[in-house]
Amino acid sequence: MPLVKALQASVILIAYITSGICRVTLFIWEKDGLLLLNGFLMFERNLVKKFRNLSPEIRKGSTLRKMVFVVATISCSSFGIIAAFQLFLSPCTPPYVVSMRTKCLNPGSSQTEEIDFFVVMAILLDASMYFHVGPVAALMIASFLMGFGACLQEYLTVISEITRLDPFHHMGSGRAFVMHRQILTSEIYRRNRKLTSGRQNFCQNCSRNFWWAVKSLTGKSNVWATRRQREFQALKSFRIYPQIQILVAMMNTMFRNFFIPAVFVIASNGIVFCLFVIIRMHGTISIAGLSYFVMLLGDFLLTVGVDLASVGDVYKKSVKVTEKWRKMEHHKGRRDGTTGRIAISLPPLKIRFGNNFVDHLTSLTVLDHCLNLTVSLLLMT
Repeated sequence: MPLVKALQASVILIAYITSGICRVTLFIWEKDGLLLLNGFLMFERNLVKKFRNLSPEIRKGSTLRKMVFVVATISCSSFGIIAAFQLFLSPCTPPYVVSMRTKCLNPGSSQTEEIDFFVVMAILLDASMYFHVGPVAALMIASFLMGFGACLQEYLTVISEITRLDPFHHMGSGRAFVMHRQILTSEIYRRNRKLTSGRQNFCQNCSRNFWWAVKSLTGKSNVWATRRQREFQALKSFRIYPQIQILVAMMNTMFRNFFIPAVFVIASNGIVFCLFVIIRMHGTISIAGLSYFVMLLGDFLLTVGVDLASVGDVYKKSVKVTEKWRKMEHHKGRRDGTTGRIAISLPPLKIRFGNNFVDHLTSLTVLDHCLNLTVSLLLMT
């Protein structure tokens, strides 16, 4: 069998197997996925009640995620329309079953006259079932995964804001701290002498001018807190972190299933296959056929490049948060206290896929493997 015909047959098999696995995965994963989604929603509702003064900067990356979701949705939803145009322009275009007929495989036969109206309707129905429902199922799984990763990053950002309650945590403990304290004391004394010369009025204005000086030196009006208040806020954040660990454990239990890693294995191998078909067969496949592989390649790249990166950044973010808490407790000199022991015992968050953990470099590693494998296939053929 010629290479072109073998590739045409493999295109059809891979396309149908991919769509079938995606749909079966969503059918099995849907119930557990919705339960996990409800767990995230309940946790976020309680988190908003505990932290009322949230900074709007925690959602600064939501615009990119919305654009990715919209592009992926448009791409998957347009598969049915693309299939109709492909069949209208060239009914024997792979990856459809009709392209495996003898009349389509024979170069000397006419492609359009041998296919009647009923065959075209059957092909449209088949294409809408496999190439519209299947990619949408994969989009649901990938979107849930990207949303879970984005939510975990925002939760870590919120609970890490506890370090901002100490106005002098960024000054260190040496000459810089002494200099800032001297500036603060002299500024208070100068303002009180300027306002009044009496001893009684001087004492009355100390508190007010003290808070003014703190705000002028630190740029914040609510940064001062006592030692007990800082410990209380730290303990509150430390109690929230194990709840996030429970969400990650639920994700690991769900993603340990065979079907979820299989979807990403198909996505990574699909990148190699689509690149190989686009580069090697661009002269033998029509534009209508190449458009399908271009769209499929874009969806696979979004799945591997964006979703795995969103999940992998959770580990990177958790490492920064835990390290900051440990340094904060070490600076305060209370590593033997309750907050110090808790801060030391907090591990980073690790999301598992099968038997492997995902970090911030996993997506780049997978994409690099796909490119190397594509180049090897091109050199072999």
